[in-house]
Amino acid sequence: MYDFPKSLLEAQDELDEVRGELRKLLKKQPWSVEPLPAWTTHENAWRASSHPDSPGWDSADQQRIGKLRAREVELAPLITGHSFWKDIAPEERTPARDQLKHHRERTTAVAAKHLLPHVAVGPGRNQAPGSGRGGQPWPARHFTAPSAYRPGR
Repeated sequence: MYDFPKSLLEAQDELDEVRGELRKLLKKQPWSVEPLPAWTTHENAWRASSHPDSPGWDSADQQRIGKLRAREVELAPLITGHSFWKDIAPEERTPARDQLKHHRERTTAVAAKHLLPHVAVGPGRNQAPGSGRGGQPWPARHFTAPSAYRPGR
């Protein structure tokens, strides 16, 4: 467990919020930024595809998306270039970065475990982490095709 500085945690939290808001906003947008007519691939295309008419993006949404993307570009170097990383050995930086990215999830899981001890938190009920579904180790879960799909049966 790493002791991240408050400024680094705040920057990561803001980056997560910016990316979440950007993701939601982009999902609501039509397929084209500018108004464009509908189109369909020709009959000999290897994969059929089509899009309906696109009214284009609203100018307010375009501005909001631009601001969010700009903020994302500002925050990323603040996090990756933070002075905290100089004190971490090079081979430990990737696990530390992963822990920083998921610090909210861990904090929430620890809080949930202490507040609601009767509720299973983690990979599943009564399972050791990484044990797989139903407590079975990985090899026991391999997919076996029904006999109707196996050649020679």
